[in-house]
Amino acid sequence: FAGTSAAAAVVSGGAALLLDADLAADPRSLGNLIRHFVTDRGSAGPDNVYGYGEFRLPAPPEPIDATPSAFVPLAAPQRVLDTRPESAIGPANLIGRFAAGEIRELPVLGHAAVPTDGVTALAVNITAVDVDQPAYVQALPTWRASAGGYSNLNTDRPGQTRSNFAIVPIGDGGTISLYTIAAGDLVVDLLGYFTTAVQPVAAGRFVELTAPQRVLDTRIDGVPLADRVPRQVPSPALVDMAQVQALVMTVTGTATTEPGWIQAFPTDRPDVIGGTSTVNLVPGISVANTAIIPVGVNGVSVTGLFGTGSGHVVVDIVGYITSSGAPVENAGRYVPVRPARAFDSRTSTGDLTVAVPVEINAAVPADATGVVWNFAAINARQPGFGRVWAADAPQPETSAFNWSVLGETRAASVIASVDAGRVKAVLDNGTGQPTSTAAGLIADVFGYFT
Repeated sequence: FAGTSAAAAVVSGGAALLLDADLAADPRSLGNLIRHFVTDRGSAGPDNVYGYGEFRLPAPPEPIDATPSAFVPLAAPQRVLDTRPESAIGPANLIGRFAAGEIRELPVLGHAAVPTDGVTALAVNITAVDVDQPAYVQALPTWRASAGGYSNLNTDRPGQTRSNFAIVPIGDGGTISLYTIAAGDLVVDLLGYFTTAVQPVAAGRFVELTAPQRVLDTRIDGVPLADRVPRQVPSPALVDMAQVQALVMTVTGTATTEPGWIQAFPTDRPDVIGGTSTVNLVPGISVANTAIIPVGVNGVSVTGLFGTGSGHVVVDIVGYITSSGAPVENAGRYVPVRPARAFDSRTSTGDLTVAVPVEINAAVPADATGVVWNFAAINARQPGFGRVWAADAPQPETSAFNWSVLGETRAASVIASVDAGRVKAVLDNGTGQPTSTAAGLIADVFGYFT
């Protein structure tokens, strides 16, 4: 692009470059995506001779690999990227604070015990650190999804540090892309990966419990997590743990006295304490996040990292990943889809009323047993929580995501059963009575289970 005004690109060879609703959902993301593919020429930065630089059209995007897949957890969650120079982890060219609107590719295949082929998606925990404005962060399959078309985590004030679980399909070049519309640092913890499983398998399938089981709530026994002191997570009832390779859980942190985080980890791996995070907390805020943690020999534990402070934790087991000791079956294999938004109350129903459910269609095959979602409560009118469940099933008693303050925007990944691709979601304030407005709601879909 030459010149200082908005420029037009001429695409030769008749190639169709879908840099509109297909690969960028809004003008800002379109501009950020185009700048990402520009090579600087001449003096550093934009200038009147070369403009932003030379734009070279990448190859047309390929579809998401939608092969049914089995999950392989790492022996313990592992940090694969930390852009903060003082604690840098990852490729040298990715270190340093993101600029607003910047996109960076993180190589994943062949790294951190991930194979070089046969991998369809990653399970990660993404943390945005010290953002400079309200924003969202996306983890995209590189060049295979729409920038700005969905979100993985949200921030609503400058200076926040927030994390969220995500399952991200593999993109071009064996990478995933990280896109943030705010300046800040990003941290990525890898929990495991999905590898192709065309035939029925024993290990690596997701089995959802009939109803989530609350197995730990330190508020009940009055003993909060102390700094770096492990607390054993009880195993779910009526589950043969010989068939379990990893637990799928919702970890909720609350009532922390100091800023910090909660970490879930295999009990027999105390050496990893402090190396990754599951839920990031500040006083006065309750936060939930999904985690997939291998059980190892002695199960799963949680600990807090609060300095001289403490915090409470609630653990709900929603299901498990099967081991090689489980039956060989078709059900429970993961199928990635092109991430996309399925519901946005801002353009449909308007803000949701307390305790009044809304039905959402994931647009997945009718025989799918479960879906990986990202739900976000938008501009909350009061503190509360959200529940998500299969459309034709009873409403569960446990929450899937939480928010704590007026005006908050809070995202959480949710793995939920579906009926013909449908779930119901409800926002509540604890009264269960439809008396007032709760918040806006958005829901994004990332894949489903056979």
